[in-house]
Amino acid sequence: ARYRATRPMNTCVRLRNDPHARIGYHSSVDHRLTFHPTAEAFIAAAAPYLEAREERYGLLLGLARRFAETGESGDRYVFATAEQDGAPIGAVLRSPRHKILLSDLPEAWIAPAAAQLAVRLPAAPGVQGEESRAKAFAEAWRTLRDVVVLPGRAQRLYVLRELVAPRPTSGSTRRATAVDEPLLQRWVRAFMADVGSPASDFHPSYVQRLLASDAVLLWEDQGQAVSCAACSRETPQGASVSLVYTPDECRGRGYATNVTAQLTQELLARGKQFTTLYTDRANPVTNSIYQQIGYRPIADELELWFDDGSLGATARS
Repeated sequence: ARYRATRPMNTCVRLRNDPHARIGYHSSVDHRLTFHPTAEAFIAAAAPYLEAREERYGLLLGLARRFAETGESGDRYVFATAEQDGAPIGAVLRSPRHKILLSDLPEAWIAPAAAQLAVRLPAAPGVQGEESRAKAFAEAWRTLRDVVVLPGRAQRLYVLRELVAPRPTSGSTRRATAVDEPLLQRWVRAFMADVGSPASDFHPSYVQRLLASDAVLLWEDQGQAVSCAACSRETPQGASVSLVYTPDECRGRGYATNVTAQLTQELLARGKQFTTLYTDRANPVTNSIYQQIGYRPIADELELWFDDGSLGATARS
């Protein structure tokens, strides 16, 4: 990788192979991340911070819990915390299948975090976090790695604690089984295309994992599957609803609203205190229907992609 950084007056820049590199800032505060070897160690260190903000950080916490269960770790994973006075004040997570995920790190930590990750990671597809922090991290990464930063989804995180019953529609739910895998694989591809995720993000194992855990709910009308929703991850008090999808020819009939409401109700009935979901901020329809059943916005996030020229023109189509 080629490292390039301008050097304005009164700044400190230490690049190349320095894992404690500082880019464009001068401070007496130590901004070194603490890197943990496993998801279990990460959870032990970050839990006081993440669980205190469980609604906000369900993505980070839920993925870490999954990696702990499966034993996933290695050089291409990042489990890191920002700590001050012995207490966590931020977290960073990355697996080979995911972007770099940022909590709401203090602003002064963003560029140093990018520099340390640039030393540890051979590459990264992108970053996701609160909008201003994601942009700051992407700018630091662009300078360090000589990549082009491409826009991704502007997302909104919602939380629900009490369900509002939706307007009924025809049909009913059933749990998806292995027989439904071909359909769900097609729907996941279509869902990703709809929301603008890169084709390289698609992994058939995602659907297989959801089916193995009985996490997918289908809405059927007259014996035909017309919509779906899934519980993609859980945290101690909450669960995340995702993969809400209805094919074009079945839209506008309330299927997605009803299958989402049914899955949400099931999760609450199991003892979860809340459910969360992400939407595309640019889609007024989805933002409206989720609010109709009780979801309320709590944070806006932005994803940005890094193109080093090796992905090709179709990688993000």
